[in-house]
Amino acid sequence: MEILYLDKNKKSFTLIELMIVIGILGLVLAAALTGYKKQIEKGQDAKRKRDLSQLRTALEDYHNDRNRYPSQGQMVCGASLSPWIKKIPCEPSGASYFYETDANGSYFRIYTQLANEEDPAIEKVGCQKISQGGCPHNSHYNYGITSGNIDL
Repeated sequence: MEILYLDKNKKSFTLIELMIVIGILGLVLAAALTGYKKQIEKGQDAKRKRDLSQLRTALEDYHNDRNRYPSQGQMVCGASLSPWIKKIPCEPSGASYFYETDANGSYFRIYTQLANEEDPAIEKVGCQKISQGGCPHNSHYNYGITSGNIDL
């Protein structure tokens, strides 16, 4: 029968040391993922603001040519509103932006929800955080644009 002895000169990690290293790696990974998520949200918010700005320009051009704004049915994500805009932009989720107008097409409002509720652009357009009431005419959203003849 052979007896095994531990070699006290052999270097190895203890279970506690391995658990500490794994715990530290977990914390670093969690911090990195949180930062990554925030950067993704900032990018999506920038896209939302850029889309709404492009829509405002296209809708004002449409109004100048037709003396009215498009109907709600025309403002579907991915639809064409040529020659004013090739394709109606979509939310990052793939849904349509919330668009409203009256039967005469005399005004428009377009709303979205920014992920970063601390974005100064929210207050700049006259809206608030969703928990504080959102936009004046639509509390489900915290950012929007409108035609110049009506409040947001």
